[in-house]
Amino acid sequence: MSINTSAVYCDYYDYLNGLLKAPAPDPESYMQEFDWSDDPFLTRLPPHTVIANNSSDTPRVRFITFSNFGVYVSEKPVRFKYKKTLEMLAVLVDRMGRLCSLSEIMECLWQEESNKIHHSSYVRHLKSDLLNTFDALGLGGIFRQKKNMLGIHISEVSCDYYDYLLTLKRGEKPFWPGEYMSEYSWAEPTLARIVKANDREKEALKGESDREA
Repeated sequence: MSINTSAVYCDYYDYLNGLLKAPAPDPESYMQEFDWSDDPFLTRLPPHTVIANNSSDTPRVRFITFSNFGVYVSEKPVRFKYKKTLEMLAVLVDRMGRLCSLSEIMECLWQEESNKIHHSSYVRHLKSDLLNTFDALGLGGIFRQKKNMLGIHISEVSCDYYDYLLTLKRGEKPFWPGEYMSEYSWAEPTLARIVKANDREKEALKGESDREA
């Protein structure tokens, strides 16, 4: 059983729809807006090369992290062969462009297991599923690759978490609904950083309000 979301109104659906339809920031200006040297919370984004063609007819990849994780191309959800492939992609999004080894990815995907080496073959199938799926969509260029390492060219995608950081860096009040990749316990360190940043923003606004009073 499912719900026809187009026939009902829900503030959560409205929020997600707004995320999908909002224009993505220009990749070049996105990079230039940040000074990555002065704030440890924002230094997670390493230098990288902008590679893809950003013509108007190129589908944009959009990640939603402020709830359960989701990935959309041209406002349609991307489907994978394996369920764990989506979680692998979530790890890469959380790492904000940094190259991740397959061992590091396994640590996240099977963090409750003591002997993760048994999943070495499977994680390579996940990697192939991920790359083949985006290659079929003409979007294989969003990934950075080295031997047994994988990352994302963040300038080629849109993400609510990245937009949050951009807004925060601009000194504006960012919107955060209170969740971050809720289904993945390995994402809790990033959630803690967002909570800390959000609390810091609230304290700053409170201080401004007290001064005005």
